[in-house]
Amino acid sequence: MKRFGLYFLMIMLLGMWVIAEDSSEKAENDQSDDHDWQFTEKWVVEFGEEEWFEKNDITLGMTANPRTGNILVADGNKSRVIILDGSSGEKIGTLPEPEDGFTGGLLMVSQVIAAPSGTIAVCNFTADASEAPFKIYLYENEEDTEPEILVHQTEEPKRLGDTLAITEDLYGNVRLIAAAITPGDIIQANYARGYWEVKEPEVDGNPAFHSVTMLPDGSFYVHELWGRYEQIDRYGAMIMEGAIKLPPQAIISNLYVDIEGDHYLASAPVQGSEFDGHDYIAIYDDREGEKVGRADISELSNLNENRLRAGDVSLFPYSYDGGDPKLYVAAMATNNYLGVWEVEAPIEVEEVPRQ
Repeated sequence: MKRFGLYFLMIMLLGMWVIAEDSSEKAENDQSDDHDWQFTEKWVVEFGEEEWFEKNDITLGMTANPRTGNILVADGNKSRVIILDGSSGEKIGTLPEPEDGFTGGLLMVSQVIAAPSGTIAVCNFTADASEAPFKIYLYENEEDTEPEILVHQTEEPKRLGDTLAITEDLYGNVRLIAAAITPGDIIQANYARGYWEVKEPEVDGNPAFHSVTMLPDGSFYVHELWGRYEQIDRYGAMIMEGAIKLPPQAIISNLYVDIEGDHYLASAPVQGSEFDGHDYIAIYDDREGEKVGRADISELSNLNENRLRAGDVSLFPYSYDGGDPKLYVAAMATNNYLGVWEVEAPIEVEEVPRQ
């Protein structure tokens, strides 16, 4: 009986070793990208390499400008918006400041977002908009020296400026969502024909807005802290639970791409790792909920242990060489990395429409 028990134990151990080897092989295979969409790094800046990307916890916002291909960075440290050449990462200038400069709030410059037309919005961050007003600066383009300015003071305490989203119609009417990671803190700001209109909607589910993407009809995608993802209409009612299953520590792109009626969104890690111990930038087909491609950027996303749940990611088509447009992902995590990746996709990418 003892010998039988020994043989049985040896067989069990052998089986466990085989399972472990198989699991290890599967995990290794999962780290490689076997999707149809392939990523190629175009350029990357690591924190501390440039004076505008220092370890300061307050470089929080980034967007691609789909009209110019440039990358805009909200530098909260020096209250300015940096303009980078999207093809190289080289600094080419700053967004013109308003006549009285960027002012107000705990951070005078917190977020920046660009519409497909090239219209740009910049906002401050305020922990309580009933005491320190929330501000949005709306630019026609990167050269505009006289932005339209919204100054909004809420009746009740409201945190604003953690995230900013934009959409614009063919007539130049702009819709913005400004929100925060605190549940229910959100405003809608519409600008048309020289006038601002501001609403403070109640949103189904009282979400905490970790990242937001706006659609042309005024509805928006919300990715909450800890992963919940949903689509909300412009009146605050939930349209649907999102099909995409994002990692809790990821954010969704502030810009999406519509290709042949399908919405594609990107995601990027801003804190922590996925369950397999790796961090990925990825692209999803929102209608199907399918992850169509990803790239492992664990070495970048773990450069600094002081990682905040902050950053941005943009998905956009552009032609840097004058040829057919290609698809790109720009991603930034505060205190870690900022980079652009070219995406080889098995679909035809068209130049971004005005909206």
